Amino acid sequence: MRAPCGSSLTSVGVICAVGALSKIWLSWMNKLEVHHMNILIDCLRSGAPLITVSNHHSCIDEPVLWGVLPWSFYFRRPPIVRWVMAAKEIVFTNPLYSAFFSFGRCVPIVRGMGVYQTGVDRCLDVLNNNGWVHIFPEGRVNFSRAPMRLKWGMEKVLPENACVPRILKKVLVYFGKPIDCSVFEKVRASNSSRESKRIKSTDIVHTELYNLQKFAENLYHSSAT
Repeated sequence: MRAPCGSSLTSVGVICAVGALSKIWLSWMNKLEVHHMNILIDCLRSGAPLITVSNHHSCIDEPVLWGVLPWSFYFRRPPIVRWVMAAKEIVFTNPLYSAFFSFGRCVPIVRGMGVYQTGVDRCLDVLNNNGWVHIFPEGRVNFSRAPMRLKWGMEKVLPENACVPRILKKVLVYFGKPIDCSVFEKVRASNSSRESKRIKSTDIVHTELYNLQKFAENLYHSSAT
């Protein structure tokens, strides 16, 4: 299968421009603290398919979060940056926006259609071509920041609420260790229903994500005192 295009000159230009703005926003207009960046770098340089997940506390997590990537990851062809699922009815609202976000490696997802849709298939194509797909499994901006059940379907991807970005804030980015894929293979090999297997796999990610969030929050507050 073929992966979606994302290495044209126009795409590289959009990715570099957005990446530069994200780096400026994180590093110059806020106080940035990154932990275990080497884990992500090693995974990306391995050339293997990569799925990353993160919590979703801000409307500008995507794409500003990826301002932590080295400059060299942007200024190459193709760039070493993620593909990300985006709500079609919110992001792809007109031809101009559709072109811009497509060049920025956003994949349109129709909310409420579940996992059997073209956008999900395109992300699978990316992974089959050893690419990188990022997912916000909470499905929306989690303003309460309390643990919530992750979406095992695609009901919600991006928030609809507008939010004014803030500057001069401390931003902490913490990368956890990769999850051993053998735990998912055990789930797939079980005699459970297909839906039950998806839920169990999502629960594994849920546990890892929120354990990491708790550790990162403790680190954030301890360094602030």
